[in-house]
Amino acid sequence: MGVRQYCCVEQSPSEVSLAGVRTDDLPGFALSRGPPEPAWFKASAARSPSARKLDSPPMTRRRQPLTFFLLGVALWVVVDWGTAGGFRPSYFASYMPALLVFYLGCPAVFTYLVFRRRVGTRGLIVATLVEIVVVEVIFTGNPWLTSVPLLFVGIPLAIAVYAPLTFFPLWIVRGEMGRHRRLVWALVAVEAAVTFLTVAGAGG
Repeated sequence: MGVRQYCCVEQSPSEVSLAGVRTDDLPGFALSRGPPEPAWFKASAARSPSARKLDSPPMTRRRQPLTFFLLGVALWVVVDWGTAGGFRPSYFASYMPALLVFYLGCPAVFTYLVFRRRVGTRGLIVATLVEIVVVEVIFTGNPWLTSVPLLFVGIPLAIAVYAPLTFFPLWIVRGEMGRHRRLVWALVAVEAAVTFLTVAGAGG
Protein backbone atom coordinates (compact mmCIF):
# COMPACT_ATOMS: atom_id res chain seq x y z
CA MET A 1 0.00 0.00 0.00
CA GLY A 2 1.47 3.30 -1.00
CA VAL A 3 2.02 6.02 1.55
CA ARG A 4 1.17 9.49 0.41
CA GLN A 5 3.67 12.06 1.60
CA TYR A 6 2.32 15.29 2.99
CA CYS A 7 4.61 18.23 3.43
CA CYS A 8 4.28 21.79 4.55
CA VAL A 9 5.53 24.33 2.05
CA GLU A 10 6.20 27.80 3.38
CA GLN A 11 5.06 30.33 0.83
CA SER A 12 4.69 33.56 2.74
CA PRO A 13 4.29 34.75 6.35
CA SER A 14 0.52 34.64 5.92
CA GLU A 15 0.18 31.57 3.69
CA VAL A 16 1.15 27.94 4.30
CA SER A 17 0.03 25.06 2.09
CA LEU A 18 -0.68 21.54 3.27
CA ALA A 19 -0.54 19.19 0.25
CA GLY A 20 -1.58 22.07 -1.95
CA VAL A 21 -4.45 23.21 0.29
CA ARG A 22 -4.23 26.60 2.03
CA THR A 23 -4.57 26.20 5.76
CA ASP A 24 -6.59 29.41 5.85
CA ASP A 25 -9.31 27.55 3.91
CA LEU A 26 -9.54 24.69 6.41
CA PRO A 27 -12.34 25.15 8.97
CA GLY A 28 -11.14 25.33 12.54
CA PHE A 29 -7.50 25.66 11.53
CA ALA A 30 -5.88 28.80 12.91
CA LEU A 31 -2.39 29.69 11.85
CA SER A 32 -0.46 31.54 14.53
CA ARG A 33 1.21 34.67 13.30
CA GLY A 34 2.75 35.86 16.55
CA PRO A 35 1.34 37.77 19.51
CA PRO A 36 -1.22 40.52 18.86
CA GLU A 37 0.01 44.08 18.64
CA PRO A 38 -0.49 46.13 21.81
CA ALA A 39 -3.18 48.79 21.79
CA TRP A 40 -0.70 51.67 22.13
CA PHE A 41 1.13 50.48 18.98
CA LYS A 42 -2.05 50.30 16.94
CA ALA A 43 -3.10 53.79 18.07
CA SER A 44 0.35 55.15 17.28
CA ALA A 45 0.43 53.54 13.82
CA ALA A 46 -2.83 55.27 12.92
CA ARG A 47 -1.30 58.71 13.52
CA SER A 48 1.23 60.63 11.47
CA PRO A 49 4.97 59.75 11.49
CA SER A 50 5.80 62.90 13.46
CA ALA A 51 3.35 61.91 16.16
CA ARG A 52 4.69 58.35 16.33
CA LYS A 53 8.22 59.68 16.94
CA LEU A 54 7.07 61.31 20.16
CA ASP A 55 5.04 58.31 21.25
CA SER A 56 6.44 55.54 23.42
CA PRO A 57 4.94 52.47 25.03
CA PRO A 58 3.28 53.22 28.36
CA MET A 59 5.20 52.22 31.45
CA THR A 60 4.14 49.57 33.89
CA ARG A 61 1.85 50.76 36.65
CA ARG A 62 4.48 50.17 39.32
CA ARG A 63 6.95 52.48 37.62
CA GLN A 64 4.51 55.25 36.70
CA PRO A 65 4.16 57.04 40.08
CA LEU A 66 7.90 57.28 40.74
CA THR A 67 8.68 58.27 37.16
CA PHE A 68 5.91 60.87 37.20
CA PHE A 69 7.26 62.33 40.45
CA LEU A 70 10.90 62.44 39.27
CA LEU A 71 9.94 64.03 35.95
CA GLY A 72 7.86 66.58 37.83
CA VAL A 73 10.79 67.49 40.08
CA ALA A 74 13.15 67.81 37.10
CA LEU A 75 10.70 70.01 35.18
CA TRP A 76 10.05 72.18 38.22
CA VAL A 77 13.79 72.82 38.64
CA VAL A 78 14.45 73.58 34.97
CA VAL A 79 11.30 75.61 34.28
CA ASP A 80 11.44 77.65 37.47
CA TRP A 81 15.17 78.27 37.19
CA GLY A 82 14.75 79.46 33.60
CA THR A 83 11.50 81.42 33.74
CA ALA A 84 12.00 82.96 37.19
CA GLY A 85 15.74 82.81 37.79
CA GLY A 86 17.14 83.40 34.33
CA PHE A 87 19.49 80.47 34.89
CA ARG A 88 21.46 82.47 37.44
CA PRO A 89 23.22 80.22 40.02
CA SER A 90 22.57 82.86 42.67
CA TYR A 91 18.82 82.25 42.30
CA PHE A 92 19.03 79.04 44.32
CA ALA A 93 21.15 80.64 47.04
CA SER A 94 18.68 83.49 47.37
CA TYR A 95 15.49 81.45 47.73
CA MET A 96 16.47 78.12 49.23
CA PRO A 97 15.07 76.20 51.11
CA ALA A 98 11.67 77.61 50.02
CA LEU A 99 12.34 76.49 46.45
CA LEU A 100 12.95 72.95 47.64
CA VAL A 101 9.47 72.88 49.18
CA PHE A 102 7.92 73.72 45.81
CA TYR A 103 10.24 71.46 43.81
CA LEU A 104 9.36 68.42 45.90
CA GLY A 105 5.93 69.34 47.29
CA CYS A 106 4.08 70.18 44.08
CA PRO A 107 5.12 67.00 42.20
CA ALA A 108 4.27 64.96 45.30
CA VAL A 109 0.77 66.47 45.49
CA PHE A 110 0.07 65.79 41.81
CA THR A 111 1.47 62.27 42.08
CA TYR A 112 -1.07 61.67 44.84
CA LEU A 113 -3.90 63.20 42.81
CA VAL A 114 -3.11 61.20 39.67
CA PHE A 115 -2.27 57.77 41.08
CA ARG A 116 -4.13 57.68 44.40
CA ARG A 117 -7.21 59.79 43.83
CA ARG A 118 -7.42 59.01 40.10
CA VAL A 119 -8.17 62.65 39.25
CA GLY A 120 -9.05 63.19 35.59
CA THR A 121 -7.99 65.90 33.15
CA ARG A 122 -10.52 68.49 34.33
CA GLY A 123 -9.59 67.95 37.94
CA LEU A 124 -5.89 68.32 37.10
CA ILE A 125 -6.59 71.59 35.28
CA VAL A 126 -8.40 72.92 38.36
CA ALA A 127 -5.55 71.71 40.58
CA THR A 128 -3.05 73.48 38.32
CA LEU A 129 -5.01 76.75 38.62
CA VAL A 130 -5.01 76.37 42.40
CA GLU A 131 -1.26 75.73 42.25
CA ILE A 132 -0.76 78.97 40.31
CA VAL A 133 -2.74 80.95 42.87
CA VAL A 134 -0.85 79.43 45.81
CA VAL A 135 2.63 79.84 44.33
CA GLU A 136 2.37 83.01 42.27
CA VAL A 137 -0.22 85.03 44.19
CA ILE A 138 -0.04 83.95 47.85
CA PHE A 139 3.65 83.13 48.22
CA THR A 140 5.48 85.24 45.64
CA GLY A 141 3.00 88.07 44.96
CA ASN A 142 3.81 88.06 41.26
CA PRO A 143 2.70 91.48 39.92
CA TRP A 144 1.78 89.89 36.60
CA LEU A 145 -1.02 88.10 38.44
CA THR A 146 -1.95 90.65 41.09
CA SER A 147 -2.28 93.91 39.19
CA VAL A 148 -4.46 95.22 36.38
CA PRO A 149 -3.93 95.24 33.40
CA LEU A 150 -0.85 92.98 33.71
CA LEU A 151 -2.92 90.02 34.87
CA PHE A 152 -4.69 89.82 31.50
CA VAL A 153 -1.34 88.80 30.03
CA GLY A 154 0.04 87.13 33.14
CA ILE A 155 -2.78 84.61 33.63
CA PRO A 156 -2.47 82.96 30.17
CA LEU A 157 1.32 82.96 30.50
CA ALA A 158 1.14 81.37 33.96
CA ILE A 159 -1.17 78.64 32.65
CA ALA A 160 1.19 77.96 29.74
CA VAL A 161 4.17 77.79 32.10
CA TYR A 162 2.53 75.57 34.73
CA ALA A 163 0.63 73.20 32.42
CA PRO A 164 3.77 71.30 31.33
CA LEU A 165 4.71 70.72 34.97
CA THR A 166 1.52 68.70 35.36
CA PHE A 167 0.79 67.20 31.96
CA PHE A 168 4.20 66.52 30.41
CA PRO A 169 5.11 63.91 33.06
CA LEU A 170 1.63 62.41 32.75
CA TRP A 171 1.78 62.15 28.97
CA ILE A 172 5.31 60.71 29.12
CA VAL A 173 4.45 57.90 31.52
CA ARG A 174 1.32 57.11 29.49
CA GLY A 175 3.15 57.27 26.17
CA GLU A 176 0.91 60.05 24.85
CA MET A 177 3.31 62.86 23.96
CA GLY A 178 2.77 62.28 20.23
CA ARG A 179 -1.00 62.51 20.59
CA HIS A 180 -0.64 66.03 22.02
CA ARG A 181 2.34 67.07 19.90
CA ARG A 182 0.88 70.41 18.72
CA LEU A 183 0.04 71.46 22.24
CA VAL A 184 3.43 70.24 23.44
CA TRP A 185 5.31 72.36 20.93
CA ALA A 186 3.13 75.40 21.64
CA LEU A 187 3.78 75.14 25.38
CA VAL A 188 7.49 74.59 24.81
CA ALA A 189 7.58 77.73 22.64
CA VAL A 190 5.95 79.78 25.39
CA GLU A 191 8.36 78.40 27.99
CA ALA A 192 11.30 79.24 25.75
CA ALA A 193 10.05 82.79 25.12
CA VAL A 194 9.49 83.50 28.82
CA THR A 195 12.90 82.04 29.66
CA PHE A 196 14.57 84.17 26.98
CA LEU A 197 12.95 87.34 28.30
CA THR A 198 13.96 86.48 31.86
CA VAL A 199 17.55 85.74 30.87
CA ALA A 200 17.74 88.96 28.82
CA GLY A 201 16.30 90.95 31.71
CA ALA A 202 18.73 89.40 34.18
CA GLY A 203 21.63 90.13 31.85
CA GLY A 204 20.55 93.72 31.45
